[in-house]
Amino acid sequence: MRTERIRTKLGITLSALIILSIALAITALMMSVSGGITPITAQVQVQVPPPVTVPDVCTTLRQPGIRADCNALIAAKDTLRGTAPLNGWVTTTTPARFGSTPWQGLNVVANRVTEVQLQSAGLNGNIHPALGNLSELQWLWLYDNALTGAIPPELGNLTKLTQLHLYNNPLTSTIPPALGNLTKLTDLWLYNNKLTGSIPPALGNLTSMRQLFLYNNQLTGSIPPALGNLTGMVSLNLRTNKLTGSIPPELGNISSLQILFLHRNQLRGAIPTQLGNLSQLRVLLLYSNKLTGTIPPELGNLSTTLTHLYLYNNQLTGAIPTQLGNLSKLQVLRLYSNQLTGTIPTELGNLTSTLRRLRLDNNQLTGTIPTELGNLSSLTELYLYSNTLRGDIPTQLGNLFRLQQLYLYSNQLTGTIPSQLGSLSNLRHLYLNNNQLTDTIPTALGDLSNLRHLYLYSNTLRGAIPSQLGNLSNLQELRLDNNQLTGTIPIALGNLSTTLTHLYLNNNQLTGTIPTALGNLTSTLTHLYLGGNTLTGCIPPPLAPGSLWHSNANTDVGSLNLPTCGQAVPEPTATPTHTATATHTHTATATHTATATHTHTATATHTHTATATHTATATHTHTATATHTHTATATHTHTATAISTPDRPDSYPHTATPTRPPIPTRKPTSTRRPLLPTATATPMVTHTPGPPIPPPPPPIPPPPPSPRLQIFLPLVRMQPTPPIPPPPHLP
Repeated sequence: MRTERIRTKLGITLSALIILSIALAITALMMSVSGGITPITAQVQVQVPPPVTVPDVCTTLRQPGIRADCNALIAAKDTLRGTAPLNGWVTTTTPARFGSTPWQGLNVVANRVTEVQLQSAGLNGNIHPALGNLSELQWLWLYDNALTGAIPPELGNLTKLTQLHLYNNPLTSTIPPALGNLTKLTDLWLYNNKLTGSIPPALGNLTSMRQLFLYNNQLTGSIPPALGNLTGMVSLNLRTNKLTGSIPPELGNISSLQILFLHRNQLRGAIPTQLGNLSQLRVLLLYSNKLTGTIPPELGNLSTTLTHLYLYNNQLTGAIPTQLGNLSKLQVLRLYSNQLTGTIPTELGNLTSTLRRLRLDNNQLTGTIPTELGNLSSLTELYLYSNTLRGDIPTQLGNLFRLQQLYLYSNQLTGTIPSQLGSLSNLRHLYLNNNQLTDTIPTALGDLSNLRHLYLYSNTLRGAIPSQLGNLSNLQELRLDNNQLTGTIPIALGNLSTTLTHLYLNNNQLTGTIPTALGNLTSTLTHLYLGGNTLTGCIPPPLAPGSLWHSNANTDVGSLNLPTCGQAVPEPTATPTHTATATHTHTATATHTATATHTHTATATHTHTATATHTATATHTHTATATHTHTATATHTHTATAISTPDRPDSYPHTATPTRPPIPTRKPTSTRRPLLPTATATPMVTHTPGPPIPPPPPPIPPPPPSPRLQIFLPLVRMQPTPPIPPPPHLP
């Protein structure tokens, strides 16, 4: 019974499975026909599960502050482009120190981003406004990149920001007034961009400001007087913009100010006397504006701090204040290219141990050069040119043993060149030209072994050129032209074969020949002027016209009308068609008789007796350039300093004009007229015209610019301090 019962259940179960299989097969077949499923094949396919989406890393952060910082940085990445620093900014890791892969350029303190340092990272694109959400940010450094666009006003929300460095980018648009909300800001460096518009007066709210650098932009408008509220500011640099208006007197309230750069703008008006209240001021640069009025004597109050005073390239008038002699720390004083009048204060001689550069040139100063300037033992540059100074050059200037540049040209100085200048062993440039100096050139100048330029032209110097100038082994330019120098050109100048580029000796009274040694100078010489003298002889072949040097140089040698040394002078020749000898005897009533033998293309013998008047120094001469010509009218030409006049017409039985001698290669010095018979003898003296005066030499080059000075500014940094970009340079 039990066995039958089990068999019955198994049969029912097996039947049910068979029926179910058939039903499934029919269903699958019907769906396959209708396209509902894929037909079953012999090969089984493994289905891949869909990828699991990992949530954004910012959403996994628990603390709201760091989550907001993360979102701001992700948004900023969308508008920034760069390779190295941003490659690690991925959404699969947390920012900075929270993940296994830190984000480059960030610093996190107490779970908040406090520093973004992406300077010099090769970034481009725009600064995203979302950076204004980094509410705990203290440093934002994006300088030295290629960022464009505007500075987002949202950065004004970063109320804890102390340093904002966006310089050295091509950022455009204006400075957002919202930056005036950053009351904790100590450094605002926006220089070397393309910012336009005016300086927001709201920046006067930044009472914690230490350094405000907006220079090298395209800012316009006036300087806000509100900047005078920043009493803790150390450095204010607004140079090289298009600022107009006057300098606000309120800047005199910034008692801690040490650096004030307002140069290279379009500022007008007077220099405020209140600047004399800046008791900590070290550098004052106001040059290259349109400032007028006088130099405030109050600047003399800055006696213990001021080291650099640059007021040049303005329209300042009046006298130089004697109070500037109180500036005991002053190193550089530049007042040139104004309209200053009066004398040079002797009080400047009080700056004995500090003053290194003194430039008063291009003004209207009168009087003499104070002898007290010889006390400035640290002086390396003295520029007094283009004034109306008179009198002698003080011998005391020979005490300035550190002096490298001495520019006294274009004044009315008289007297002699002090031999004491030969003691200035460090001197490189000596410019005394365009004065009224007399007497000789001191031989002591040959001791200036470091001299590069010696300009003595356009004076009334006389005497010989010292051969000691050939000892100046570093000399590059020698200009002695337009004086009254005599004697010969020193052979020793040929020793300057490795340095000399300019040699001007023209328009003097030099005589003699051109030294062959000057041919040694061709490897460096580019300018050579010798005209306007009475030189004789020949031109050394390396300098002669036709040489490679001559074709590339600026020179007047070709106009000297002298032959090249070693070149034969061609003799005139004649090719007669008839061989005949004509003997002419000239009998003079003077103490001598001149007999000449001439060859003519005619067969005849003629005797001419003429009476000529000769002076005691007259000489009957036939030169190589004489042309003895007989034409059909028998014109007899003699090149002589005395003229013999025949007593009757000269008629030759010529049937044809004789062949003319070839023209010599060198031009005759003058054009001779043929001698024609006259009734009476007329004495004549012919003069050979000198060579044409060459065009004047090029104008004097401007003096070399003074070396740029570097001012190291006091920088206030938070600890730890990252590398700080170098401060701006003085011009």
